[in-house]
Amino acid sequence: RPINNIVDATNYAMLALGQPLHAFDAASLPGRNIGVRAARDGEEIVTLDGKKHRLLPSDLVISSSGTGVALAGVMGGLNSEITEKTEHVLLESANFAAPFVSKTSRRLGIPSEASFRYSRGVDPLLTERAMNYALHLMERWGGVRAFSRSLYAQNGEIRAVRVPLTAEKMKKILVWDDMDGAEAVLKRLGIEKAAGGRDKAEYEVPTRRGDIAIEEDLIEEVGRIRGYDAIEPTIPVLHRAGALSPAMRLQRLLRSVAIGRGYTEAVTLSFISPDSLARLRYPEAAQCKVVANPISADMSVMRPSLLPGLLNGVGKTVRGGWRDPVRVFEFGRVFVPENGAVREVERIGGVAFSGKEKRALYASSKEDFMLVKGDVEALAQSCNAALTFRRAQRADGHAGQTAEILFDGKVVGYLMCLKPDIAAQLDLDTPLYAFELDVEPFMEARLPRYAKNNAYPPVYRDISMLVAGDVPADRVIADIRAVAGPLLSAVRLFDVYEGQGVPEGFRSMAFSMAYRLSDRTLKDAEVEEEHSGVRSGLEQKGYKLR
Repeated sequence: RPINNIVDATNYAMLALGQPLHAFDAASLPGRNIGVRAARDGEEIVTLDGKKHRLLPSDLVISSSGTGVALAGVMGGLNSEITEKTEHVLLESANFAAPFVSKTSRRLGIPSEASFRYSRGVDPLLTERAMNYALHLMERWGGVRAFSRSLYAQNGEIRAVRVPLTAEKMKKILVWDDMDGAEAVLKRLGIEKAAGGRDKAEYEVPTRRGDIAIEEDLIEEVGRIRGYDAIEPTIPVLHRAGALSPAMRLQRLLRSVAIGRGYTEAVTLSFISPDSLARLRYPEAAQCKVVANPISADMSVMRPSLLPGLLNGVGKTVRGGWRDPVRVFEFGRVFVPENGAVREVERIGGVAFSGKEKRALYASSKEDFMLVKGDVEALAQSCNAALTFRRAQRADGHAGQTAEILFDGKVVGYLMCLKPDIAAQLDLDTPLYAFELDVEPFMEARLPRYAKNNAYPPVYRDISMLVAGDVPADRVIADIRAVAGPLLSAVRLFDVYEGQGVPEGFRSMAFSMAYRLSDRTLKDAEVEEEHSGVRSGLEQKGYKLR
């Protein structure tokens, strides 16, 4: 794009030689000096495109008498632009470190031709050559008289790098150890041998090849020019057999159980939308980790739960026309905000949805809370882990169908039916059940203990009592075992009743109790005495027996 005879010359030299240059209107500079410095925090500069940018100390600026007149290696400033009134020109030809230019260019969104080249490395020996060429073009095109005086400064010595090359490593990578052949290839690229013998040598790399710094870089050049198709295929030597880690074995086990229960594995992104957390009314959404440079707004937050990704997948599936039941699970890492920091946790989660087909032939195709609870218990039993469930409340869980999952008294997950108003936002008009729990308890699961089968039959007795509506069955069973003696071997809840004849706020629970000894058959008198003691103990604990 032609601009004027000065700027066109700098652009032409850059395209021809690869060295960016910049021309300043000398009269517009604040002082008769120029330098490079780090930007002051909050310093502002208006670039040639007319945009104002706020700088950080990590940015480099070209300054004159303390005033920024250009972003080093990125773009010049509007305050020193070449115009039709320009009479004196100061031409800058410099070399800047790639990381500084790349970071500034990406942060400010200025993908200039100069920053593109500096970010990939420019030969530091090009500065004088490119400047002289640009001056030659200006004089040749007319209207310009170039002075012979130039100012030059540099940090450190600029010299070619020496890189070693050994036949041993080249044979290991390229299956080829001809050092003479490698020398011929490198010589074609301008890389001359500086020292060494037949098996080991040093090569002097021109400053224009900033991408060559170690031995592997030289070997890559040899392989590239010689041809990758010339590398002889070999079978790798297996020095030792690998083994699965405990975490990988556990994941395989849980995956097989989940698939056996009818689930399909899903893989969702670790980045989610803030809207998905708001929809689920996540209580700590404001403390969730925000991605510094997100791909899009829908992937700007690190997920604190597997549920948003799974729900999004089910919602898309249903909106796409799927009407059959959906059962999916996922292994993944979540990022839970905790005390101002983030704790990374490995979890397994799943959702079960009955589908939108209203003409199901069998009622058993419908999901319910207890079916999904059975799935969670199956996962735990496969690892010999004993889980307990406790009624709970969640902002996204249906009242009365939400439970905390506990392992050794510690909450490790949840099981719930999604609230109908949240499900409606996802076009799900039948209940959706979800669970999520930490994988760590399964790693700590105890090994099973084995014993001989008891040859003597148990003696059964039933007991029925009134229990407060907020008392879970597990607590009642624990109280029964606490007041029972060594004869009690098993307790099972077999009936729960609420309604006529039962006081409001209470429910009737009936338990089947098995009494047994391992060395003989119990007598009725022994069982009656033990059972009476259990009844008395429960009455003392405040239960009303029926």
